[in-house]
Amino acid sequence: MKTNSLLEEIRRLNRTFLQNISRGPTLEEAVSIIAETTGFSLLVADNKGAILAGAVAPDKEDPLFLDLIDKGSIIGSSGIKKAAAVDEPQHNYAYKPAGKNKKGVAGKTGQETLLTVVPVEGKDKSLGVIIFNQFNSNITDEQIIVTEMAASMLSVILLQEVASREEQDARDRELAEVAFESLSYSEVEAIREILNNLTDNESVIVASKIADDLGITRSVIVNALRKFESAGIIESRSLGMKGTFIRVKNRQALELVATRSAKLTSFF
Repeated sequence: MKTNSLLEEIRRLNRTFLQNISRGPTLEEAVSIIAETTGFSLLVADNKGAILAGAVAPDKEDPLFLDLIDKGSIIGSSGIKKAAAVDEPQHNYAYKPAGKNKKGVAGKTGQETLLTVVPVEGKDKSLGVIIFNQFNSNITDEQIIVTEMAASMLSVILLQEVASREEQDARDRELAEVAFESLSYSEVEAIREILNNLTDNESVIVASKIADDLGITRSVIVNALRKFESAGIIESRSLGMKGTFIRVKNRQALELVATRSAKLTSFF
């Protein structure tokens, strides 16, 4: 990469990010911009291995990263997971996809690819990792500059998103506290029964049946649902004679409620 080309890529990255500074590009937007600029595929994973965003380099075939992005996690790929555990930026990290031979025994197969791996650190913990696929080309000094600059930009966005998520979690916990404190004993019983019937955070309930099972009035259930819905913990939708559809919007808040009430602990 020539000096002029390097400057052009740096300026392009700066220009694109500055144009979005008022609202800030999302991680998805940012990785797409960087993939196009660098010619590398890349992905951003959090400290639990979940892929937060990813993009494949234009005009290149990349079954490895396409598969990872589709799965939404690097946990199932031991080689990628090992690469992601580095403490310092690594370039030209040799990775060969694992596969199985005819007898079904795991081994190394497929074409080796080279990775650039950049960890993202918060104040006192790892927030995640950024992985670039260099394909089978050794990275140049100029490309190192561009990828590390791009990784720095992504790190800022990731830090902002983590901070925003933590602020939202705090608001959710506060709303849960208020909602829980507003429940009567009978309403707590109603909420417990509703939660016990959830599957994958949602369910269809029949208020009259729950009321009969608990020996309470239907209005108690309606009031309990209204309080949790106004707090943003659940959303509900009437299905007419079939009952009421319930979906949990804020499970983390419900878990906090569970720690405050033995009546809800059995749900978790």
